[in-house]
Amino acid sequence: MVVHSAAMLGAILPLGAQQIDYNSLRSVVRLSAPEKVSATRNQTVTVDVVASMKPGYHVASNVAPNYPLKVTLLENPAAELKDVGYPSPKSHQLAGETLSVFDGDFHLKLTLKVSPNAPIGRTMMTSKVRYQACDDRICLRPDTIELKVPLDIRN
Repeated sequence: MVVHSAAMLGAILPLGAQQIDYNSLRSVVRLSAPEKVSATRNQTVTVDVVASMKPGYHVASNVAPNYPLKVTLLENPAAELKDVGYPSPKSHQLAGETLSVFDGDFHLKLTLKVSPNAPIGRTMMTSKVRYQACDDRICLRPDTIELKVPLDIRN
């Protein structure tokens, strides 16, 4: 059975959106997060992360049986991850199998709940994104990469 799954999600600028160079051998997805997210204590906010796939590649969807795309948030007293909204997956035929994948550009919606006791000011929210990128011939090694989003908490 051919295993196909999520994609390469790369380096983060300390205070800005994440960018990955397509010329890197392992870079098959570019993630773009907002420059910053602003919220008040006890507020729920949604962070829109755009994933842009390198042409010819796909990643397993969040419902795929093998190496599904998965987003988690590292523990942080400022906020917790309540939900991740994934797009509707596409069906991809390969070697007689129907795979559940994402390709092209797609959006991930991260819903964060700010703690009622969150410190005022900027904090960096760090997510882990688990994936495996594939084309129609090979799959890259499964990997996990960090996604950082600056969260500005106001009164």
